[in-house]
Amino acid sequence: MKTWYIDATWSAVRALFSPAMLSRYSVKARCLECLPGEPFLLLSNHSNELDPWVLGSLVDRPVRYMANLSGVAPLKAAMAFLVGAYGKVKGRRDRSALRETLALAAAGESIGIFPEGDRSWDGKTSGIDPSIAKLAIRLDLPILLARQKGAYLSRPRWAASSRRGAWEVDFSVLRPKAIANVAGGLDLHGRIVEILAHDDIEACNRDLIEFSCANPANGLHRLLWLCPACEGHDTITARGISIRCCECKSIWTIDANLRFRGSALASRRQSPPMCTVGDWTSWQSARAKTLLLEGGMVTVTDGVELLCRSGKEHGPSWVSAGTGSLALRGASLDFFIEGTKSFSLNLGEIGGFVDNFNRFSSIFAGREEYRLLFNGANAYKWQQFISAARTDGTSGSKVAV
Repeated sequence: MKTWYIDATWSAVRALFSPAMLSRYSVKARCLECLPGEPFLLLSNHSNELDPWVLGSLVDRPVRYMANLSGVAPLKAAMAFLVGAYGKVKGRRDRSALRETLALAAAGESIGIFPEGDRSWDGKTSGIDPSIAKLAIRLDLPILLARQKGAYLSRPRWAASSRRGAWEVDFSVLRPKAIANVAGGLDLHGRIVEILAHDDIEACNRDLIEFSCANPANGLHRLLWLCPACEGHDTITARGISIRCCECKSIWTIDANLRFRGSALASRRQSPPMCTVGDWTSWQSARAKTLLLEGGMVTVTDGVELLCRSGKEHGPSWVSAGTGSLALRGASLDFFIEGTKSFSLNLGEIGGFVDNFNRFSSIFAGREEYRLLFNGANAYKWQQFISAARTDGTSGSKVAV
C-alpha cells in the first residue's frame, strides 16, 4: 500500500518544482499517450542527476526508484526517501533491493530502475545486465522505456554547471511476456538494449541541437586523464573553453556541445582525428586496454586517501588508513604510504569499482568494501582501467563495474 507522504511529496514536486525544471531544460516528451494506465516498470538511460525528477514529473503516478542512497549527500538521500526511493548498493548484487522491488510491485507500485547502474560519464549508454530482462519477466508489469536525448549535455556528470539546450524524452511500452519467447528473456534483453542505446554527444550534434554554456570545459579534468599529444597521465587541466596539458603545454578549445573548436584534435595514435570529447574518452578506453596488456607499471594517482571499515560488532564506521599513492602494476592494484605497500588487490578479486557522485569511490572485493577519496584527482581513470580488465580478461575473472 502506498504511504501518504509519497503521494503528497510527488504532488508537491509536480506543482512547485517540475514546471520550472522542465522549462529551464526545455524538456519535451514524445508518446505520452502510450503511458500505461496500470502500474509499470520504468527503465531509462541515465546521464543526468535530475533524470528521476524529470521522468517522475512526466508520468502521472508516483514512481518508486531503486537508488544508490548510501552514496549521495544526506539532504539528497532524505528527499529521495520522501518520494519513495529505496536503497540499492551500487557496484554489486543486492538481494535486499531485489526483495524490496518484488514486494513493491506486488503491492501495486510503479518501479523505476536505471539499468546501466550508474550515470554515464561520457553520454553513451553503457552495458545493461541481462538480469534486468529476467526481473521484468518476473514482475510481469508493462515496461515503460524512456530514451533521453540532451540529458547528458544539459549537465554532464563531471561538469561544474548546467547548459542551455533541449532535453527530449521518447516513451515506448513493451509487454515482457509477449516478447520473451526464449529461455532467460534474451529477446526482451535485446529489445531493451536496442531502445535505450544512445550516444548523447553524437545524437545532439547530428540533429543540430545546440547547447550554450559560459565555461564548457570546467570540470573536464574529472573525465580526461590521458593527453593525446604526449600521453601523459593526469596532466589535463580544464577551465573556461580551454583544455590544457601541463606536461607538453598543448591547448585545445571546446564548445558546449563538446566539439573541438577550429580543428579536430590529432593524436599520434588516433585515426581519424578526434572531433568531440566523446572520441577522446573512447581513445582513453582503448589505450587503457593496451597499457594493461603491456603490463609493468600502468598508472599511479598520488594524494589518495584510503578508508577501511572498523568496529563491525557495534555497527561499521569508516576509518582512514592514511593518504598515499594508488598504483596499478599489471593486474595488481596497490596502495602505498610513504613508499610502503599497505594494501593490495588482484584485479580478479575486485567485484566492483564505482564513483559516488564525485564524493568518494568504492572498491568491492568479496564481502569487503574500501573507500577512496581522490581529493580532486581523476577517479574515472580507475573505472576505465578496471572496465578494460573486465573486457580483455587481464584480471583473470570478470569485474562487475
